[in-house]
Amino acid sequence: MLNGSDPLSDQSNPLIQLVADIIPVLNGQDLGPNKTKIHRYLIILYIAKFVPAFTVWGKNFGNSTFFTLHSLGNVAKAFRNQPLHYDRTKVAANIYKNAEEKGFIEIKKVNGETYITTTAKGDEMCVNFLKDFITLARLRPNSSSDDRFISKGVNTLFLTKQASEYFKSLMQRISDLNNEFGEIES
Repeated sequence: MLNGSDPLSDQSNPLIQLVADIIPVLNGQDLGPNKTKIHRYLIILYIAKFVPAFTVWGKNFGNSTFFTLHSLGNVAKAFRNQPLHYDRTKVAANIYKNAEEKGFIEIKKVNGETYITTTAKGDEMCVNFLKDFITLARLRPNSSSDDRFISKGVNTLFLTKQASEYFKSLMQRISDLNNEFGEIES
């Protein structure tokens, strides 16, 4: 809740609905919870930065809006029907520290508080993964009336060659980022 109102009641920002549509993917429903953990934490930061309903939870330093781990937890919980999985303890701190080393985010310490924002490189990566996850969510059988897709277990089997190639490419990009980060301590 933001000042007594629901921050998601403002549907004028299309990013809110797009993220709501991909929450199952981000939470690992299709790919497994650990495959999208890093992506989920970075996208939470990205949407906090670019959705006006959430930017009020940030603090401006220079030309960017920065957020605390606590305020990012509020962003994750704001999707009430299905919140984004977010742990603001060691997991978030380790992911964001690693992301800073890779140039995806910037971290500032001010008056004993840690603030985080995405960099231009991080913004670009988040936009690309948002596009990928939106496409994946639309390919899911329960979100499509198209007969070309069928579900087998946790992962989705795509019957068209184009969809199958897309899925392989997406899985490779997800794995590449996960490999770049290595093992994240819990």
